Formats: sequence, structure tokens, C-alpha cells
Amino acid sequence: MICAGEPGLLVGKIVKGQPLREFDGYASVEATKKKIAYNVFKKGDCYFLTGEMFLKFKLAATLDVSFCWVQI
Repeated sequence: MICAGEPGLLVGKIVKGQPLREFDGYASVEATKKKIAYNVFKKGDCYFLTGEMFLKFKLAATLDVSFCWVQI
């Protein structure tokens, strides 16, 4: 998680057995390895690295907004 004013990388959780959260990979095994990160938030989890950086900022005391900053 990021705080207001900090940049962060958008990741998507990979969950086997859930069609909307599975990631079968690319034709290239090396390209697939570059897009998966393990043990991101807790031991044993895995996430897809989107390559999208985000910047989060506060518009009001109760409203957090995230916008796409740049694709890396």
C-alpha cells in the first residue's frame, strides 16, 4: 500500500483456480518470469507486475484518488 504523495507499482494478485485471477504466462518462459513477483504482501502469494506506476493523492479528508502516472 502507498501513502498519499508516494508513487507505487500496480500489481494484480494471481490466484490459481479463479479464471479472472489466473495467469498462464507468455509463450516465453523468461518473459513470464519477469512479470511475476512472489512473497509481495505475505509469504506464498504471487502477483502480476503490470508495469504501470501510480501516484496516490488526497483530494479531501476522506477521498483518496489514484491516477496512472507512467508506464515503465
